[in-house]
Amino acid sequence: MVDFVPRDDLSAGANSLVREVLRLQAEHKHESLGCKHWLLALLKRHGPMAEAIAGGLEAKALTRQLRKEVSKGDVGDPLDLDALVERAVQRAAQQGKGQASERDLAAVILAAASYEVVESSFDASQGAGEGSSGSAEAGEKTFGGRGRPTPTIERYGRDLTALAREGKLPRIVGRDREIEGIFRALCRRTKRNPALVGPAGVGKTAIVEGLAQRIVSGDVPEPLVGVRLLEILPSNLTAGAGVVGELQKRMKAVLQEASQDGVVLFIDELHSIVGAGGVKGTEDIGSLLKPALARGDIACIGATTDDEYRRHIEPDRALERRFNPIAVNETSPAVTLIIMGAHREKLKELRGVEVPDEVLQWLVDFAGEYLRTRTFPDKAVDLLEQCVATAVVEKASDVDLSRAQAVAQELVGMPIDLDTRLDALEKKISESGLLTADDTSALLDRLNVTMRGLDLQPLRPASVALLTGQAAANTDVVAEALAETLFGGGERVVDIDFSQFDGHEDVNTLVGPPPGYIGFEGRRPLHALAQMPRAVLLCRNVHGCHPEVREVLGEALARGVVAERSGKRIYLSDALVLLTAATGVQASQAVGFARGSEEGSAASDQLRAAQAELGAGFAEQIDLVFSEVPVTAEGQRNWVEQTLLVRLADQYRTHGVSLEWDKSLIAWIVKEQASHPTRAGLTRMVEERLGEALIPHLPEAGAGEIRARVSAKRGAVKVKLEPSSSEGGSG
Repeated sequence: MVDFVPRDDLSAGANSLVREVLRLQAEHKHESLGCKHWLLALLKRHGPMAEAIAGGLEAKALTRQLRKEVSKGDVGDPLDLDALVERAVQRAAQQGKGQASERDLAAVILAAASYEVVESSFDASQGAGEGSSGSAEAGEKTFGGRGRPTPTIERYGRDLTALAREGKLPRIVGRDREIEGIFRALCRRTKRNPALVGPAGVGKTAIVEGLAQRIVSGDVPEPLVGVRLLEILPSNLTAGAGVVGELQKRMKAVLQEASQDGVVLFIDELHSIVGAGGVKGTEDIGSLLKPALARGDIACIGATTDDEYRRHIEPDRALERRFNPIAVNETSPAVTLIIMGAHREKLKELRGVEVPDEVLQWLVDFAGEYLRTRTFPDKAVDLLEQCVATAVVEKASDVDLSRAQAVAQELVGMPIDLDTRLDALEKKISESGLLTADDTSALLDRLNVTMRGLDLQPLRPASVALLTGQAAANTDVVAEALAETLFGGGERVVDIDFSQFDGHEDVNTLVGPPPGYIGFEGRRPLHALAQMPRAVLLCRNVHGCHPEVREVLGEALARGVVAERSGKRIYLSDALVLLTAATGVQASQAVGFARGSEEGSAASDQLRAAQAELGAGFAEQIDLVFSEVPVTAEGQRNWVEQTLLVRLADQYRTHGVSLEWDKSLIAWIVKEQASHPTRAGLTRMVEERLGEALIPHLPEAGAGEIRARVSAKRGAVKVKLEPSSSEGGSG
């Protein structure tokens, strides 16, 4: 086919019609354009409109006849492209329009084919504007249900085929299988109601928009030629329908319009029809739809997620039987890249921002690696949109790789370079004396594999570590260190004390009660993780919860997802999980195969202790066990300076006291470690001695901040108040 450059004197719909004519010519390898090329293209795309503006024309019968004649080489009288367009433009100018629409082309084509053009009908349709769905008259005269208006549906929804004609729908690629499945369902005699079911963000709505474009182009089976695809919004139907009988009145009108030949309904968020507008199972939209669906009076396409389909549609067996589910999976990275290319061109047209190919590829790769709980193509397109929006705000003409990386880093809330983050974590742990060198090495080795997506179970958490014994005293600081260095902030810690779940009924607190029970839609402790999936999940005292609760947690760690009874899924694959428990473990190494006999014995002791306290199934999900703290003088001193005193300074600052530590205090605390073998005991001792010295000096509320220097002399804590300052003290 000769490349066709859209003409400025034609509307978008008219240009589309010309392209279809040229496609027909190329398909049959005809040397010149004939009247029958034009007429066939017109009838395929706008059969109802042609019937409305030409006297005695029957689109279906004539289309079949023209297909046979054109395929045999009979193209009718020559009808040159430029000559026909010139006539259409002149016709449009006579009506005060700057562009010729497809209706103008239709009138010229039908006149050339010796059909009588009914001017009154044609001119009435012009008044509504091309592709308008705002009035009943426009719908009747153009492409409205093969001859009858649909004012109620258009009032509460939108005409997708009209939007497709106007070029207002995004181009869709890579969904031929799903669209063919819709074709097969719609061409049935009964149960012609396909339901697109798949995860959020896979492009279910886009598939239906692609179907509208196929209908407009005529690339559909014969029974679907010229149909209108109308989306109805349940929320619009129920809005203002509080008066008894109002919803029933609206639905009756909708069903009457939808039952006519040539109309297909589309309901996005299909699950919302259950319970919408009335008591569930009686007078809601779903109940009012079921009789028409059962009789096959209407054709209806639905779209919803897997969870919502199971939760709302499947329990209503009568409603579920009316639909023909079509699974929609996320697109592959290769197909996503093609989709990204189409979005890039649209964004360039709208925003004037260039996005190079290498940036598109990087965005797809990044989305695949770092947004694993979301689906293609939505997550990659979302990144692209954010990058272009950032370029617009920064008044840049393109999105280079550095800008894309900065946007992506901000989106996930952490540095992208994993090596940098792991180096920072190692430094933080070592300087603070939180874990032994062996434990630190084991943790870094584990994260170096899992956070690159190189493990065999990528849906599991990046690491599941159990802290017990002496190491449990450092739990809070270890969690904060992981959150700060790996995820960009100490606030990314989701802290849950499992000792509160000591009854079997507390499973409901974790995953929600069964449907219909009080609290079914309530907030759960793990919902914070759904809002920030890149976080440290700190599960305290897992030995103290009920065995059924621990079993649910163990299954979640094994599968990488918490499945709530409401259907909501919370993914753990981007999280680090820290567990604390009293297990009697005395050694610390990775659980699993060891290199030497001594290491193997230690690992076996840990595994047996964890199995005895937590159960064999739960213990299998633990990757690492930490039970010791550094015993070197340097490690102990680092812990005192970098952890204990820093946290104490932060605590007193909230009470209006800014502290500085004298070297004598640090030396005294380090010396006291000999008589306080555990860090928990040493912490309590320092808290008490420091409190005795500082509490008498705490400022009254609103009195402003005081500054104090704390030292130790002959085993006694001394406090020296200094002039107040707005600057905080060092810790």
